[in-house]
Amino acid sequence: MAPVRGGRLADSFADLPEHERLAALTSVQDTFAAADEPDAGRLFALELDPERLRAELSAPAAGLSARAVDLYEDLLRRCCAHLVEQLTAHPSFAARAAVEQVRATGRTRELVEDVRDRVGGGGGARGAGWRGGGGLWGGGGARTARAGPPIPPPVPRTGR
Repeated sequence: MAPVRGGRLADSFADLPEHERLAALTSVQDTFAAADEPDAGRLFALELDPERLRAELSAPAAGLSARAVDLYEDLLRRCCAHLVEQLTAHPSFAARAAVEQVRATGRTRELVEDVRDRVGGGGGARGAGWRGGGGLWGGGGARTARAGPPIPPPVPRTGR
């Protein structure tokens, strides 16, 4: 796979002189060297999004031609995607992802409770017919709306 991708990349930038290709590659190396180590915690904070990682990294070295900057951006995008792929392929990823998911759920619960407290007991969601309790938030029963018609069951699909 790597030789195929490398060949396509080389074909895309065949018009770029070798010294400019090397300058773009060195600039990508320098960008990663200047950045803090992209550990799992940082990548989880970026929601494992390679584009968010790429956007967080610095700009290319000054002096690159416009075409070399294009190569730099392409290489940086590919390196960020590869970094995320390597993290998610690591055997410890599933356990770490579960921990991060629990933490995110806890933060979400706290934010929802904060919003609910700010809205107040007499108005807002409670006044609009929502009852508390249930599920992740504690208490009994599910959060369901009191007002409005019942939702009809789904219509069975017929085969074609």
